[in-house]
Amino acid sequence: MERSVTPPWNNHATNASVNFTRSSSQVRKKCVGTASGKVKHRQAGTSHLASRKTKKTRRNLRGTKVLSKTVLHQITMALAGHSS
Repeated sequence: MERSVTPPWNNHATNASVNFTRSSSQVRKKCVGTASGKVKHRQAGTSHLASRKTKKTRRNLRGTKVLSKTVLHQITMALAGHSS
């Protein structure tokens, strides 16, 4: 009896309806919640290859920024432990 084996790189066809989200442990390492309910995160694009960026860009990428309201609900749900 032959068994059909799906290669692992073609597994997305069977799992197309599954909604993948980041685990809460990853979100916990990248985001910090404030007392007022906002979520802060570190700006991307600062770790390497910064010499080719302008001084204004490097200056504006310093520090942390507040997340937009469009993804705030997803992040708060992940921080509360509701992500898979």
